[in-house]
Amino acid sequence: MTRPKKTTVAEPSNRRSVRPKTVPDMFSKQKAAASRRRMQESSDEEDELNSSANESESDSDSELGTKKKKTTRRKLTASTVLNTSSQLLEKVDENTLNTQNSLYDYAMTPESSMDDIAKEWIKQYKENNMAALKDLINFLIRASGCMMAVTIDAVSQDDGSVDAITELQDALSKLPHSEYPIISKTKEHKTLKRNMLSLFQEIIIQCKYDAIYDGILVETLHSWLTTLSSSVYRPFRHTATLVALKIISALCDVGEKLRDELAVANRQLNAEKNKGTKTNKTKQKTLQQKSSSAQAKCKDVELFLVEFFNNIFTHRMRDVESVIRVECIKELCNWMLSYQAFFVNNDYFKFLGWAFNDQSGTVRSETIKSVIRLYKVESIAQELSLFTTRYAKRIEQMALYDVDVSVRVSAIQLCSTLYKLKIDVLSTNGRTELSNMIASDVPRVRKSAAPFVKAMLYSNVIEPLREEVVNSLSRAKGGRRSAATATAAAAASVNKNWVFFKGIGSYLVEQTNDSAGPDAMQIDLEAFSTTVTEKRNTKIANIVEALWEQMPELQEYSSLSDYLSRDHSQTQRQQDDDEMDTGSTIIDSCYRLSEDEETVLISVFVACIRTAITKGLDKNIPEGKDRKKLDDAFWEENKNEISRHLVQVLPKLLSKYSDDATRMSQLVSIPAIMNLSVYSELRAENEYEELLETLVRVYLGAIQTDLLTNCADSLQHLNKNTSLLEINDVHLGLLKEGVANQVREACSGKDLIAARYTPALIHSISVSLLRLASLINFTDATEALDDSQGMSMNVIEYVGALVDRAAFGHKKEKNISLSALTILSRYMMWKCNSLSSSSTSSEVVPAIERRRDWTIDKFVEIVTGADVSPLEEVRVAAFGYLVDMYWLFSSDMFDEFGLARLKTQCPTDLQKSLTAYVFEQAQNLENLIKSSDENNQGLKDEISVQKELVSKLFTSYSRGILVRVFEMKYSTALLEQYGSNNIEIDEIIKALVGEFQDDLITGEVAADGICRAYMESLKKSFNANVGESGRSIDKTLKLARLEALSLKRANQIDPVRQVPAHIICERIHLDGITFALSKAAEAYRINKDEDRDNALKFFKVLAIFGKDLSRARDIAKIHNHLEDCLQQNGLEVEENEKEWEHYISYIKTIDDVLKKKGLRYDATKRANNAETPAAHVFNDVELNDPMADIDLPMNESMKRSLLEAGMDIDDEEVNPKKRRD
Repeated sequence: MTRPKKTTVAEPSNRRSVRPKTVPDMFSKQKAAASRRRMQESSDEEDELNSSANESESDSDSELGTKKKKTTRRKLTASTVLNTSSQLLEKVDENTLNTQNSLYDYAMTPESSMDDIAKEWIKQYKENNMAALKDLINFLIRASGCMMAVTIDAVSQDDGSVDAITELQDALSKLPHSEYPIISKTKEHKTLKRNMLSLFQEIIIQCKYDAIYDGILVETLHSWLTTLSSSVYRPFRHTATLVALKIISALCDVGEKLRDELAVANRQLNAEKNKGTKTNKTKQKTLQQKSSSAQAKCKDVELFLVEFFNNIFTHRMRDVESVIRVECIKELCNWMLSYQAFFVNNDYFKFLGWAFNDQSGTVRSETIKSVIRLYKVESIAQELSLFTTRYAKRIEQMALYDVDVSVRVSAIQLCSTLYKLKIDVLSTNGRTELSNMIASDVPRVRKSAAPFVKAMLYSNVIEPLREEVVNSLSRAKGGRRSAATATAAAAASVNKNWVFFKGIGSYLVEQTNDSAGPDAMQIDLEAFSTTVTEKRNTKIANIVEALWEQMPELQEYSSLSDYLSRDHSQTQRQQDDDEMDTGSTIIDSCYRLSEDEETVLISVFVACIRTAITKGLDKNIPEGKDRKKLDDAFWEENKNEISRHLVQVLPKLLSKYSDDATRMSQLVSIPAIMNLSVYSELRAENEYEELLETLVRVYLGAIQTDLLTNCADSLQHLNKNTSLLEINDVHLGLLKEGVANQVREACSGKDLIAARYTPALIHSISVSLLRLASLINFTDATEALDDSQGMSMNVIEYVGALVDRAAFGHKKEKNISLSALTILSRYMMWKCNSLSSSSTSSEVVPAIERRRDWTIDKFVEIVTGADVSPLEEVRVAAFGYLVDMYWLFSSDMFDEFGLARLKTQCPTDLQKSLTAYVFEQAQNLENLIKSSDENNQGLKDEISVQKELVSKLFTSYSRGILVRVFEMKYSTALLEQYGSNNIEIDEIIKALVGEFQDDLITGEVAADGICRAYMESLKKSFNANVGESGRSIDKTLKLARLEALSLKRANQIDPVRQVPAHIICERIHLDGITFALSKAAEAYRINKDEDRDNALKFFKVLAIFGKDLSRARDIAKIHNHLEDCLQQNGLEVEENEKEWEHYISYIKTIDDVLKKKGLRYDATKRANNAETPAAHVFNDVELNDPMADIDLPMNESMKRSLLEAGMDIDDEEVNPKKRRD
């Protein structure tokens, strides 16, 4: 169909023929240009990758070179005016910049209405289409961060876009890459991006009846956008792609509306034709013309879409930048939703399928999210059947195995959506693995798997179980009623919550059994495996938390407590007998739980209580209110409500399961999370005392570690309840006496050090000590331990004897030794704690002093004794407790009470011995790793155990350094280990250096010691690692960055207290320079050039600290020291030689600091005066001084030296803000 030429154009284009154009004619030249560009793209692909890499590197270097971020937003450096004499390009007119009335300025204004601006532009277009198009294209170029503009000649010529952009790219390639507006994080440029895309969209929509069909507007936009989107210059490519995608979106809206208009016109035309002889010929002709016009416009719009899609979208879907590919996927989904008639078919679905295999996780994730959106539209979901079948396996792979967590989360959500739609994309194993993800260690994965597990549970577990319960109840209660009546009555009487919890129990039994092997549950119940129990409880807690908001039945904790309180062990005969009674615990057989299900549901109940306290109950949360915005009063009342219920039901459950240690280990943890004030509120003192008695009884009989730990936590929580203090004192006193008596009974009458222990004796001693160790962790039991009750030894002396026995290393007695060490150390801590409240402290001081020496001697013997061979776990524990003892008895708290005689320090020789032991173990681990064999599983397990022990050892050692048990110089060897293959040790060192940050600003003495340690560790690391390889000192550089960061962050803690700058200068820079140049000179003297070159690499380490120098006088001192050291060592800097490159780089780094202060270093004076070192001369003009550009004559009188200023010049001389040293 032809279309007449527009007559409203003021200046006709000289590139267009007078003949009318059809849409195919309009794109004929563009296809040829596009073909040429596609041929160039493959050769430009490598340049494009390098361009992106250089851009990233340029940004990184720019950030590193800037010391401080300015408070004002920095201007984008890409907005640089280029110099060119092209006929196609021109500079942006300064007058245009000042008038603030360009499209760019309107788009930068948040208040601008893009609808009104589009109308104004269309009005201009109708008056002068070329001028309007030029403004629109220049707006696009400027929005890309370029301050150049194209001329009207470039817009008018057929290949003007290609030639203009080529010239522009050549000019831009000479400038450094930088951030451009549409990726900027500033508020102004976010507004620009939003308004720019909105403007182009509005122009297309408002021109949907006329201008887009004139053969000029869309053709010109297509030409320029195709060229810009194919550019190797990323800002052009990215910006043009976004605009092109938005234009396609606008065309989709236009096409959808035209299809609606065409359908209406055809319906009216057919209705008119069906009138037969009564038809109105004139009206029919009008309707025919209307239908033909709408049909022609639809064809034109769809041709526009095809051309834009083929020439822009298909190429940018393969762009090297993932951010551009993501935008393409987002918009493709929007087109499918807005123009289903055109885009919803397999020709376009394939792009989504290809994106499933994209190398970028962000693209894969966005593709999956788009597919989820499409499946939620029923009409589109039906068309996706072939797509689903083809990519089902890939969807399953992403959901189960994708390395990117975001992709896995999105893929799991897609699987959940498809499962609800009864679309099967998962294999049997895939469904099993996906349901197992509800117990993942990653919270996001658990949350995403919850909808799938919910749907699977209801369809595969709960609903079939409900039908089974209904059938069982209908048979039991049928009688003379009809089957239908009995079934209806049974269905109405079903306890839905019980059915739900029974289904959850059976599902979790399967889950926990699979996690630890086929017989895991049996092993757990019969052998009381602590490891399996903890793993199972953690998994159940994770599952409950993930399903909490998905399955509201979990919030019915009162129903679950009632369900658990019933008797699930009755046989049918017992039930028949009990029906004669009024027993309330009778339960129908269809609801009865198996042993495994009941055990699991106990853990579910505890997990539900914890989750209800932390997340709240949906019924109590005000409608429409976010959980995160609820106040403390709500959460307090929420906890009180749950605690009131537990006051009533907890005694029943504790009584019922008192003989089952595994179940009790969960139940006894509940009091620790209750609000105990509700006992007083409900006047339930008797229930409180009953609870306390139960906990004490359980504690005295417990043999499992987790049961003891949980019980101790609850007893500790109850002990803090001051409102019922009298009850606590009575029962806790009985508990202390009971535990002490158990230890006494197990140990009395035996030679604990030399005797041979039977299995029964080992069991009795280990269990009694385990109870005592857990008890003394939260309460003072020293009085009971000191009470000998008329015997020759008291309990603490028994414990001391067991510590002595630990030195012999009996493997079966490891738990006894560890518990004895714990008890002895806690005993001394409680003793010292009692001094603050003791009125007769002068009487107990000698006894504590004797106990102190007695305890320390035992620990020292285990760690460093020559004739002992304790287990390695025991020795590591003793090392930690020894550090704690010296920390305790070097504390200043004794000075407060006048008990300085109790203070003691770790002897120097002992510090050396302990340090030697620590690093001997680290070396043993390293040797073990070197000798490891991948096929030797036993050796792998040994390495894992040894790593854990060394990690504990280093933790204790670093703690000892922090609390001054070890002198600061011993930290050098520890810091030197940073950058090793042991991640745990690296984390310990990071924590240690983080703690040093606070000490660095406490005073010069502390700062001096830490900086000395920093430099010594760098020297040792450097000597150990330096080699010919350029990356040989990577470990040292990594350590230097860590230490430099601690110095920087220390200065950020308090603006008043800073790390003494002169100490950093002397201890880091001057000492480091002396070390490097002395080492280089020594190698030079013995003709070892390689060693000299390696020594000079140390300046690369020093350069890391150079960027944070703050005072000019320190830099002057560094320059003086450099010159002195070079002269003393007979070295001469050879600037053009590679071995001196790190030295030159270091000098440049510190001189850049001066440059930012408006100063410069001048070495000429000192060089001309051999007797007296000359002053370092600095230019006294600030960099940002408005007078700096004035050409003034310079002479020596205009400069001043540091010596003339009495070495007092500093930041205050050149910075208006004074700085405190």
